[in-house]
Amino acid sequence: DGDPDTWWQALAKEASFEVILPAEKTVNRFMIKEAIARRGERVEAHFLEARVAGSWVRVAEGKTIGHKRILRFEPVSADAFRVTITQSRLAPCIAHVSAHFYDEPPKPVEISRGSDGRVTMGAGVTFAWRGQTRPDQSQDIFYTLDGTDPATDSNRYEGPFSLPLGGHLKARVIAEGKKGAISEIRLGILRDGWIARDSRGRQQEPLGVLDGNPRSGWLMDVSDADTASLTIDMLRDYVIGGFLYLPHPPGAFIERFDVLVSRDGRQWEHIHSGRFGNIKNDPGWRTVLFDRQVSARYIRLTHLRAPGGMTRVGAAEIEILAANGN
Repeated sequence: DGDPDTWWQALAKEASFEVILPAEKTVNRFMIKEAIARRGERVEAHFLEARVAGSWVRVAEGKTIGHKRILRFEPVSADAFRVTITQSRLAPCIAHVSAHFYDEPPKPVEISRGSDGRVTMGAGVTFAWRGQTRPDQSQDIFYTLDGTDPATDSNRYEGPFSLPLGGHLKARVIAEGKKGAISEIRLGILRDGWIARDSRGRQQEPLGVLDGNPRSGWLMDVSDADTASLTIDMLRDYVIGGFLYLPHPPGAFIERFDVLVSRDGRQWEHIHSGRFGNIKNDPGWRTVLFDRQVSARYIRLTHLRAPGGMTRVGAAEIEILAANGN
């Protein structure tokens, strides 16, 4: 009734009540307020059901209500709602309920690539409590592979697709003329069977930078006298234009590095020197783009240096970026 000084009070600590709408409505928000000014905060657990095509469907759940609780859920077309209070300190007192529809913008696109090089995309999921842990693939997703912003005349995502050479992928949902946020990712060349070796001759541990698992990786203790390096054998020539670097999870970082490439593993060419600024405080993926494209089978990161005061270098993942011409 819009009056905060009136309320519904249950007869017991566990109770439910129904709200009947005058007609079927599309709803994705439901607001509940307790009569805290007169009766205090009592509810400790509750859930909400919607009557959809004559059947009750649970759409949301929560703990305390207090001054205001807004339950958010995927849109449903319903003609009634039922609030069930499953736990309360005293008989619950509800002063206000209301149903709403929020026309939210399209969700960002989630992008993943499997070990077979196939790329999968879906709109992000907001309401994971209902077990919706998989991205929504029912919305129209458009994408590009050249770094340009996607539009309705770009590639439309129809299902998983192969991208063995990786690419600069941008994707967004476009629904009913509304454009979602752009999701952007650089994907390296598929690292099938690649080999890695460090400057101490180790091969097993360096393979951790090629296994797709960010919780594993390679690390090495270094001193000023060391020339720490990591060499990756891609098994055949590729035209490459850069690489991606993710630090080792326990906290081993590369701050300074040189990049050498080779086609035969004997003659090496220096093509880049670089530094990852603030890598200790921002240990996420870093992208390195070379000044020019080169054809190579081997790539070596050498003269590796850790940030000041640290004695280990390391990496969780390294991906090599293909360039045009493959």
